[in-house]
Amino acid sequence: MATDVRTLSGDEIVALARKILTVAPLLRKVQPERVLQELGYPQLDIPSPYSRFADAGLGVSPASVALADDGSAETVAVPIHAELSRPPSDDDLDFMQDVFAMAGRTLIAHLGEPGGLSGGSSPALKWYYGESVLTLMRGGLGVAFYLWRTIDLEGDE
Repeated sequence: MATDVRTLSGDEIVALARKILTVAPLLRKVQPERVLQELGYPQLDIPSPYSRFADAGLGVSPASVALADDGSAETVAVPIHAELSRPPSDDDLDFMQDVFAMAGRTLIAHLGEPGGLSGGSSPALKWYYGESVLTLMRGGLGVAFYLWRTIDLEGDE
C-alpha cells in the first residue's frame, strides 16, 4: 500500500533540491560518473546505455544521470519516494498526487514561486537558475526532481 512507502520529509526535499543544484555547472561538461561523485552518490551496477544509476542514500528509488549524445552528463533525476508498484494502483496515483502537492508547497515556501509550470498527466513546477532548470515532476511512475541545462553548449566555452 502506498501509505507505507518511504517519502522524503519537507526538510529533506529542500536539502535535496539545494544539493542537486550544486552540480548544475557540470552538466554537459563532464561524465555522469563525475556528477554522481560530486553528489556523493555511489554508482549502482544497473546496466544501461542511456543512464548511470546511483544510491542517493535517502531510502528512495535510485538516482540517475542521463547521458547526452557526446557521453557527458545531461540530466540528473532523483526520486523523492520509494518505488511504487507497476502499473501504479489507484492508491499509488493518489499517493503521488499527495507527495507532489506537499513537495510543491514546501519548495515554494523555500525557493519562491516557480518560474514555470505545466499541468496535464505529468504536472511540473520549474525553477530557473542561470543556465539550468530544476523541475519537480509527477510522472507515470512517481515524483522526482530533474535538473538539466537550458541552453545549447555549442560555442559556450
